[in-house]
Amino acid sequence: MPQPHPPLCADIATLITTYLPNDRFISAVGDENGSFSGARLERYSDVSSSEADSPHQTRSYILKELNPTTGWQQRVTADWQFREIQLTQSPLWEAMPNSIWSPVVGCALETGHGALLMEDLKDTVYSAQHCYAPVDNDIFLWIIDRLADLHAAFWNRPALLAADWLTSPADAILFMTPEQLARIDDQEDSYGNQARRMWPYVWRLLGEETVKVLWRCLAHPDRMVAAAVAATRTLVHGDAWLANIGIHEGKMALLDWALATAGPAPYDSLWLAFTWQAADPDATLFEHRSALLNRGVTAVRDNALWELLCDLAWVRTFYTGAEWLVRDVRGAPTDSAEQQAKARLTLWGDRAANIIQSRGW
Repeated sequence: MPQPHPPLCADIATLITTYLPNDRFISAVGDENGSFSGARLERYSDVSSSEADSPHQTRSYILKELNPTTGWQQRVTADWQFREIQLTQSPLWEAMPNSIWSPVVGCALETGHGALLMEDLKDTVYSAQHCYAPVDNDIFLWIIDRLADLHAAFWNRPALLAADWLTSPADAILFMTPEQLARIDDQEDSYGNQARRMWPYVWRLLGEETVKVLWRCLAHPDRMVAAAVAATRTLVHGDAWLANIGIHEGKMALLDWALATAGPAPYDSLWLAFTWQAADPDATLFEHRSALLNRGVTAVRDNALWELLCDLAWVRTFYTGAEWLVRDVRGAPTDSAEQQAKARLTLWGDRAANIIQSRGW
């Protein structure tokens, strides 16, 4: 059964009055912290359903307001069409596999602004701190299987080419790199601006030859981007890490499609392995490939094809996550932890540089 489109309101005020009438809902905590993307989040609680002796019964929603002039991630990925809202109204939404669930209940789109109203999943999604915990193999493989459902459903779908609002191939790879992040105002207090300040440490901490290769590719990325454009594509979530994932009635709840793109499937699985730090990246890619084969995606039997998709994912993951690797080095609580963080930065940086060098990117 196709997934129904969330209703689209003409403006945010109508969305709020329709779904969050002020005789029932209150803004519980005001402007929420925790949005890495720069979107404004506000929690609304249904006071009519709350009981003093069972507050867990209170129904709540999150209003996510989008504005590309204030949201750094929208700016650096040129998201002027409100990607997350466009997805909910597009034919792609109807083709989502049944194993993927979205909490969006309504949307609004007005000139220069947009909003998503979502069920509050604070008790459903995994904590970002879980990324530093040992890997739960059952959960990890379950997520990989659900991601494979998504990728198999959209493998080489023509509709992806018509979705010009998806993140471009270049932005999907490079949005967290210095040139892209330079679009953010120097004085802006955002995660993106913090990330930009981490990049000088990337160049200081990596080996000289690795830095030369990585920097050369950033200065002249055309061949790498062309390889991504020509590669076999599917619908990629773009930010599949634990803080955007939960379990809802046996389905995978998948939040925050702000980086959705038509690109190589391993973008998602390798990002999951990168962010869940104890995961083995190569083992993850092996499991992902097996899951796709089990779903009839026979194209990935082609070793050359799969290796290209994985190589693009390795480079994309490094350029996207390099600043996070630096944060782990600089924030290490002990000398031992610092050495481990440096080794991880070196592993990912060297792997990306070797791929760039061997591919001539």
